[in-house]
Amino acid sequence: MESRFFKIKALDVLQSSKQHEYFSRTDITDLLNDLRTIMKMTSSRLNFDIPALMTEENYIDLTGLSKDQFSDLLGYMSTVRSSGVRSVRTCLGVFFTKLRVGLSNKILGTVFGLKTSQVQRIINAARRTLMETFVPHTLGFQHVSHGDFVTNHTTPVAKQLFTTDPRQAVIVLDGTYIFIQKSSDYHFQRMSYSMHKHRLLVKPMIIVGTDGYILSILGPYFADGHNNDASITKHAITNNL
Repeated sequence: MESRFFKIKALDVLQSSKQHEYFSRTDITDLLNDLRTIMKMTSSRLNFDIPALMTEENYIDLTGLSKDQFSDLLGYMSTVRSSGVRSVRTCLGVFFTKLRVGLSNKILGTVFGLKTSQVQRIINAARRTLMETFVPHTLGFQHVSHGDFVTNHTTPVAKQLFTTDPRQAVIVLDGTYIFIQKSSDYHFQRMSYSMHKHRLLVKPMIIVGTDGYILSILGPYFADGHNNDASITKHAITNNL
């Protein structure tokens, strides 16, 4: 089963054990109510509550995740509770659709049959939960030991060129860009304008292993002239970030 529903393969192998069955009035009423509920759930094309309604390609296009990856992340949403407005699967689906596609909250509300205020609360709840449960296990200097990083994420070429001790790690630091919209705050607008790119942006500093494994992300920093890669690196070392 997947999210309380049988998978397609499971339905194909189901066999009936009886040729007929008697239903009471209560059974028929419950059956009709269940059908009515399912019809409401399937009225929207984008429905994460019934996995069979969406293909693997749908999941990847909308969230950037496969079905299995999406299901794995659901395990980190333990502090989020389903409500009459949305389920935990919908909460996670709306959040990653927002990150992947970048639609406005109003359009997301139209697509998922939610109010704009509900979309805002859903995104906030998903973000806070993943920051507490998922991010500490996958990002930051504390999520992997020094020995594991040296063994699994430092390439032999980097060890040969840059280390004198096999226990030493090699990391790569590089600033990247996240483009943003124009802010109504004039001071923030000036601080986030890049003279190099001639656009509004903020700069996260990415710290990776020589195999491309993302160890940590610092920032984001403003895009003004005081925050080039060298000054950000100096700030990180000075403050032991």
